[in-house]
Amino acid sequence: MIRMVRRGFAHILVVFLIGLAGFAAVRPAAAADDILIIHRPAKHKMKPFFKSGDMIPIDGPVIQVFSKTGKQYDAIANDHENLKYSTEVGAACGSGKKMGLASIEIAGVSKSVYEGRKRSIDNRTVLLEFPFTLPDIPRTPVAACNHELDRRVAMTGKSRDYWLAHGFVVTYENAYTSRFTVSCSRPLLAGHLEVSELPSKVWIACLPVGLSPKPAPKGGKKGEAPGKPDTPPPPKPRKPLFKVRAEIAAHPQVLYTRQCPAKIRFSGTIKAVGRGKVVYRFEGSDWHSPNYSMNISSSGSRKTVTWTQQFDSPPASARLALPGGRKTPDHQGWAAIRILAPADQAGLSKKITYKVFCNSAPPARMPATRKPPRRGG
Repeated sequence: MIRMVRRGFAHILVVFLIGLAGFAAVRPAAAADDILIIHRPAKHKMKPFFKSGDMIPIDGPVIQVFSKTGKQYDAIANDHENLKYSTEVGAACGSGKKMGLASIEIAGVSKSVYEGRKRSIDNRTVLLEFPFTLPDIPRTPVAACNHELDRRVAMTGKSRDYWLAHGFVVTYENAYTSRFTVSCSRPLLAGHLEVSELPSKVWIACLPVGLSPKPAPKGGKKGEAPGKPDTPPPPKPRKPLFKVRAEIAAHPQVLYTRQCPAKIRFSGTIKAVGRGKVVYRFEGSDWHSPNYSMNISSSGSRKTVTWTQQFDSPPASARLALPGGRKTPDHQGWAAIRILAPADQAGLSKKITYKVFCNSAPPARMPATRKPPRRGG
């Protein structure tokens, strides 16, 4: 009887341990520090592409290719225009944390989705325009149209003239990559930054060529002479190139001070290729400077900018100590320079971190240890 009771108890214990392990396997690890991210392709609104039977998105990266000769594809029509990218995003910070910012970046162009101190943002569709950028695909867009033209002729038995007259669409997966960045932090504690990368496809629209006779010049009869293939108007002149890049540094990056308020001076360098107006500001985990502007009059300029940020003494209840008497920073976070204009260059520079210890002396340096001399032999 005692042996049967022991066996039953052992069986119950095993079942309990298995259930506990299963719960540990499905629950989120370190839930208080998690950032939950939704980053997926948007559901594009599609429209028919002429009479080809293919579809193209209204808000999606579409590259248009046309034919100058009417015999094959040989040029890109919209390489002087911005491309559109659409994605769906959402995010939520872990318990006790607030969201500092959320932004989408593709092909070097960033767009802020949210800036504030809420805990989450609902699912939303974001549309971002970025300068024309060739996709990461095995063929150029022109070569892709000619390859698809040969494939459709071979597969369908219809002539090249048929497909050139109707046009068609080619799609490639993983042509562009978007980055969704979210930061969460608690007051006075280190932030948590999460980056999600999402591949996106490109639609290459191989434009139809007009092969039927066009109206004759004035004085003639309609259909008297065969017309020339339709070609798009010549590309518009490109806007002058203007690219801006910013870098930031802290002086000092880790500050020990006997008394707060204390100040850290941030310096930055704004480098520009081209000429134009730049609007910028210094930005931290939970602070930012006023907006500043400057006019860049010569290409290749390097402008030095500075900002001094004051950090107040925290309340006594917020001061924490680690085991062993070590003190946590009273202030810590990240800092960067945000470019606000020109719009196509908007976004944050590379971030740096900083720490401020109030009522603290710098830690004593340990004397360097010397290696014992080698013994001869």
